[in-house]
Amino acid sequence: MHEDDDGTMWLATDRGVVRLRGEELRIVGSAQGLPVDTIFQVVVDTYGNFWLTSNAGVVYVRRDEMEAVADGRQQGLDYQQFAEPDGMGSAQCNGGAGPAALRAADGSIWVATAKGVSVVQPDQLPRYQLAPPPVVIEGLRVDDRNASANGNLVLPPGTRKLELDYVSLSYRTPEQIRYRYRLEGFDNGWVERNQRRNAQYTNLPPGRYRFQVSAAQRGSGWSPETASVNFEIQPRLYQRAWFLPLAGATLALFLYALYRARVSQLKSREAQLSRVVEDRTRALSEKNTELEQKNETIRKQSEIFEQLSRTDALTGLPNRRSMDETLAAAYQDAVLGDKPLCFGLLDIDHFKRINDGFSHDVGDEALRRVAKAMQEGMGRENVGRWRGDERVARWGGEEFALLFPQMDMAEALRQAEHLRQAIEAIDCSDFAPGLKITASIGVAGRTGLSHHERLVSRADQHLYDAKHAGRNRVVGG
Repeated sequence: MHEDDDGTMWLATDRGVVRLRGEELRIVGSAQGLPVDTIFQVVVDTYGNFWLTSNAGVVYVRRDEMEAVADGRQQGLDYQQFAEPDGMGSAQCNGGAGPAALRAADGSIWVATAKGVSVVQPDQLPRYQLAPPPVVIEGLRVDDRNASANGNLVLPPGTRKLELDYVSLSYRTPEQIRYRYRLEGFDNGWVERNQRRNAQYTNLPPGRYRFQVSAAQRGSGWSPETASVNFEIQPRLYQRAWFLPLAGATLALFLYALYRARVSQLKSREAQLSRVVEDRTRALSEKNTELEQKNETIRKQSEIFEQLSRTDALTGLPNRRSMDETLAAAYQDAVLGDKPLCFGLLDIDHFKRINDGFSHDVGDEALRRVAKAMQEGMGRENVGRWRGDERVARWGGEEFALLFPQMDMAEALRQAEHLRQAIEAIDCSDFAPGLKITASIGVAGRTGLSHHERLVSRADQHLYDAKHAGRNRVVGG
């Protein structure tokens, strides 16, 4: 964790880097451009920029980039990632029982790895800014046959597949070289492929194209010089410019002849159609009774489908949609009747480790066991007009929602603590020997909140506080 002078905190989490400024919480993770989600340490150098440790090496991000992405002013995140090819003993930088990284008095960044300590001097990074490397096209295949990449290629109609191989003329490690390419006349912009040195296109339409490729090296921009090859795919007969007008004129003549024949046929069938109408009128009358019976069946099926749409298939609990509606109604009743109302979010601790360390089937069974414990703890008693089976729901993933109508914070926290203890006591020996399930719970009361969605946000914040405080606990307020 790092705290700025203005009180802003930057936290390392398994969802990325979290910026906490007052009550505002923003996350910068893989969805925002970081190469990994799990961050072990956030270190700020003397320039205010960030050095993030992970199991995939050290990630360097400029502060202005991180702030812009966190504020939503920028979509992508520009970063530099350092690992074994850059001189580190190991890319495993989780720190074990101690800090994963720290900043020394001279401004250097010391990183604990699985194979010793690596040191970074931020002041010396500009010395390693390299010129972008040149790139050449070394191979071209048309429908799995080799072809020359020189001059302007003319490819026959029906060309199905085009493959191009390219390589950078650099003697540095390949892991530090990235490529991008575009096909003028087909691609809207550059396509970045990282270390991939091959481009493939299939079923291109006829036309003239120009393929361009360039490279970049870590610490450098994209090379302004590109390698390119020009080619043309010839059209088939039906793809030529004159074909469609001719086909349209032929089709118009055919349709006119068909129209004339059809008019004659309709006149001869007019009497027959009148009889058909009468027969069908009688048949429709008979069908009405049958349709009424089917409508009743459909109505009953709709009621069943409506119930299924509000139920989680894995645990049998109400789903998030159902709890959203229940919470909104409970909140309105609490406000009108000036009654207390609490809401909680429960998260199974380290659930990803259960899936990774055991299996996804074990993870599913763990969810079902937790749901059963919650049903036994909360689903037996009704509170006011709220049934016990409405007060617990699967919120999503390994998260569950808890509703405490007509309960003050003290009572809600007691009930949440009973749930936590019940989950911790679950016996997993029959399906996952050695597995111990714990949960973190955040509970929030409606006091001072203007909308039930704010109640959810506050419960989510307390859940985060419970995780940050060590998990397997209840936090409320």
